[in-house]
Amino acid sequence: MGGVLLLIFILEASDTDENPPQPCAPANPATALWLQSTRPASRVADHGTLAYTTRIVNENDYITELTSRWPRDFETSLETIALVDAAVREFPRSPRLWCMRGCLIQLGSETCPHSLDDALASFKRAIEIDPQFAEAWEEAAYCYHNVLDDETAALPYFREAERLRGHHAA
Repeated sequence: MGGVLLLIFILEASDTDENPPQPCAPANPATALWLQSTRPASRVADHGTLAYTTRIVNENDYITELTSRWPRDFETSLETIALVDAAVREFPRSPRLWCMRGCLIQLGSETCPHSLDDALASFKRAIEIDPQFAEAWEEAAYCYHNVLDDETAALPYFREAERLRGHHAA
């Protein structure tokens, strides 16, 4: 903990502003983008690409970076999964990061290295860390109800989320 993680973005070079650089797919997405390094952004030799770094030094940096990478097409990239895994390794007592991990796993592609059970376990880990964290209760409920199709298991999680948010059913 307390280390600095540099997130490396590799972009194809572009000669004009009309054609902005495009992301390149790394050969090994799970490891290719996260390096312990202090090298500045630079052109990668023989590939015509540019590498840009973003420093991640605390929990909020991870949350900000993960939020900016949130899937817009409902499919989490392997790079984002690797980043959220790094985040919970670095900050294992963060219920927000565990909750984000569960959501990102649910939105993962078929090649995601985690199962839907791992998503549910992430929400339960967030609850274990902070039993007052209503968002984790709610996400676990939705995972049970919408993803795992288990309405019975979802109900106590929905009730606890409502209680924590101060919404009581009449």
